[in-house]
Amino acid sequence: MKKLLLILVLAVMFGCVPSEDDMDDLVGAASASISPEDILNKFPLCGIRSSLSNKCRGFTDEEAIKFVPLGISSQAKVVVEGDTLEISTGDWGYYFRLENKSNGEVILHFTDDASEGNGTYYTHSRFNLQWNQKQKNWFIISEVVVSIRGSEEDKKIEGKLHLFPEPIPFYLENLGF
Repeated sequence: MKKLLLILVLAVMFGCVPSEDDMDDLVGAASASISPEDILNKFPLCGIRSSLSNKCRGFTDEEAIKFVPLGISSQAKVVVEGDTLEISTGDWGYYFRLENKSNGEVILHFTDDASEGNGTYYTHSRFNLQWNQKQKNWFIISEVVVSIRGSEEDKKIEGKLHLFPEPIPFYLENLGF
């Protein structure tokens, strides 16, 4: 909100009046919020690297767009607590934690732990999320892999910012599918 006020004050001082679209974008970004329930119902699992990537490769484009955490498994335990979401079975888990920064930025921490039993997959990533007011949707715009279990080749991506050339949209029921 302070950012919005500062922009308006500077605009008035310099004789610039923001357009209605610019104001809608500013107000929308300042008022948008995201919850663990949004992650459960709309997070684009097939748009990111995860232990379910092989499963996603077998989907049609429509199935891939619609594949969200809620559809992972009917056997999975789902726990929502505060800003966290846990989806797990006995030997596998997806763990999400939302971090809302004071500047309006939203960071989604994602841990994919399929390392119990016979599994070998483990990553912890941070996704930068951005609200698009015109499209009324959240987008993943970048990722930093904080930790990954794997080969030396796999580990080369740790700590590096990856900007997605095309932001990855969350699933919206009104996409026409």
